[in-house]
Amino acid sequence: MLKKIRLFFLAIITLILPNPVLAQETFVLDSSDSLNQVTNVSQLQDVQPGDWAYEALRSLVERYGCLAGYPDGTFRGNQALTRYEFAAALDTCLQQVEKLIDSETANLAKKEDLETLSRLNQEFKTELATIGARIGKLEKKTDFLEKHQFSTTTELKGEVIFTPVFTDKGEATLSDRVRINLKTSFTGRDSLKVRLQANNVPNLSGVTGTDMSRLSFDGGINNNITLNELYYTWTDGGNLQLLIGSVGLDIDDIFSTGNPNLNSSGTGTVTRYNRYNPFTHRGAEGAGLGIKYKLGEEADLRVIYLTDPSQTSNPNQGFFNSNFSTGLQLNYKPTKNLDLGVAYLHSYYNQGSVNLVSSTGSPIGKDTFQGKAAASQHGFGLNADWKINNKFQAGGWVGYALANAQGIDSQAELWNWNAHFSVLDVGKNGAILSLAGGQLPRAGYVKGFPSDKDTSYLVEVQYKYPVNDNITITPGLYAILNPNHNYSNDSVYVGVVRTTFNF
Repeated sequence: MLKKIRLFFLAIITLILPNPVLAQETFVLDSSDSLNQVTNVSQLQDVQPGDWAYEALRSLVERYGCLAGYPDGTFRGNQALTRYEFAAALDTCLQQVEKLIDSETANLAKKEDLETLSRLNQEFKTELATIGARIGKLEKKTDFLEKHQFSTTTELKGEVIFTPVFTDKGEATLSDRVRINLKTSFTGRDSLKVRLQANNVPNLSGVTGTDMSRLSFDGGINNNITLNELYYTWTDGGNLQLLIGSVGLDIDDIFSTGNPNLNSSGTGTVTRYNRYNPFTHRGAEGAGLGIKYKLGEEADLRVIYLTDPSQTSNPNQGFFNSNFSTGLQLNYKPTKNLDLGVAYLHSYYNQGSVNLVSSTGSPIGKDTFQGKAAASQHGFGLNADWKINNKFQAGGWVGYALANAQGIDSQAELWNWNAHFSVLDVGKNGAILSLAGGQLPRAGYVKGFPSDKDTSYLVEVQYKYPVNDNITITPGLYAILNPNHNYSNDSVYVGVVRTTFNF
């Protein structure tokens, strides 16, 4: 009889609780919340006669004496049940049933009760057998994965890009970029990221005559394998996250970049400029520190100090005398579909390495002081991203920078703006049609040196099509109007078909 009762409870456990192999959560029942035996349902302050489960609770107490409450006299009937709590309550009931069996109490089980238990046992036999078979299969899969996994602490992922690129100058290339990412956790609250990269995607400025045409994933030659990223992340499990790196720790690894459909170099925009605001999200970077701190559910604050690693390792320059970027960003999410951000970035460039627009603008904007001085820059940016509904998403940014020459009487003011609009799930779930562009960084005023006399615009259209979970094809076409902020220059047109493999 007791065996049948145990089987009945086992059936209830199996049907109510998650699969024990699949559910890996750990629940801790604090001693202050230990369950106390209840001898009368009236002892439970939050259980009223009008409650829908009142009679069931009263029956458990009066007939079997197996109901437990919390020390504060509550039952907390609407609270989610943990496995520990269920086990404790179930054990109490089983102990009471065994006592009743031993004492041969008349009210233990009537003939109809035993018949009910027997019927339930038979009814659940198929379900129990099915679940047992599932558990057996999962155990075999788990054993196989444990024996063949790459590492118990390290996650291995890769990304491969193949892309033909066509320009209106009659040039065409077939290039690739390969990345291997290793992420290792030592405590469960940290991550060490190591990335190896090989890249031969060309810088198109050599063909088009302008940095404005650069791709979002260029930057390599001859497919030489390099250490592309090395940084460590730690979190306290709550509001604070710290990052420290010596290679490839970039501003966009710390600052929020807005629209996730466009900011990835592997599956987002195909142009360098459209990823994010160059005045606040690009600059001297690669080695340094970053902090992210949550200010609540709707806001967070991010702070950085990053330097050029090629200069940081030079003892004549070091960590504080290299080209550097330091700043902060405040992000606010007033609704679940709207993200707002404001950022400030202070950058410093030694003479001969000034790049105020991070290779997204004209030669004048890149070094407005024509190599005659070191420069510092105060960059400001406002950005917004709005998911209008399940079909449309829009956003953009506006950026302003004030640059000062060091040692000579000169300064410059630069502006840029960007807007983007995406249509989601076009032709297939996950497929995205996007239109993006704006005014590229322009030096509208430069004291003592020439400024950009006209205005350049970039327009990009692309269609991101996920073939499956691992392959994405993105055909894109973009145009640079009035390149290098000069109306006399012919427009530049570039076509790209980027295929991205993730594994």
